[in-house]
Amino acid sequence: DWADPTTSTLNYDADQIAEGIDFIKSLVDGHVIMSLPTYYGSNGDNAAHQSNEWITGKLAGCFEWDSSATKYADALDEENKAGFTVGDEIKFGDYNGGFSKVSMGLAITKTCAHPAEAATLINFLLNEEEGASIMGSECGIPASKAGLAAAQAAGAVKELVAEANGKVMAFVSNQLDPLFESNDLKATGTGVYQEVFDSLDYDNVSGADLVDTLLDGMDAVGYTV
Repeated sequence: DWADPTTSTLNYDADQIAEGIDFIKSLVDGHVIMSLPTYYGSNGDNAAHQSNEWITGKLAGCFEWDSSATKYADALDEENKAGFTVGDEIKFGDYNGGFSKVSMGLAITKTCAHPAEAATLINFLLNEEEGASIMGSECGIPASKAGLAAAQAAGAVKELVAEANGKVMAFVSNQLDPLFESNDLKATGTGVYQEVFDSLDYDNVSGADLVDTLLDGMDAVGYTV
């Protein structure tokens, strides 16, 4: 795991992270992935499935959450739509990289005025036959066995999403820790991740010179680094 999902203790040291950053830069330099200046110059802040390069089939593929498979397939123009496929996870090294996460979770806050009613609604949507058959796979494959069975019986599970989810769950062994998507880290325009990769791509800064920026940002949101 990137970090212990219980204690948020980072499992990598500075040298390993710097090496990883430099590897990502090597993918850009080798034209495996688009550089940020090229991407933003053509597409602004549009998501990858809205980019001209994706729509017109100029990108060979995208590394995305399984629940997004239909969105990416639907975005392709007519010339390229038939060629869409859910690829296999890349086996690169001794461990299976990547991780999975809940695509949508529902919770009841301490300040909820009607917690019992809220619980009834959540149970209806995720577990009961009528609600689960309506929800289907719109927010990903249901984690509830009863909900999944109801959605499948109603024909409400999209085959593409199910295929993508099956490949992810069969391959991925790492867990997403609760701090990884902290807004201070991932926010568009102001997040630490963007600061690091903008510097990498726009200013050609090395991983060794960027790792402290990343670690300081992670420490600030609660990681033990």
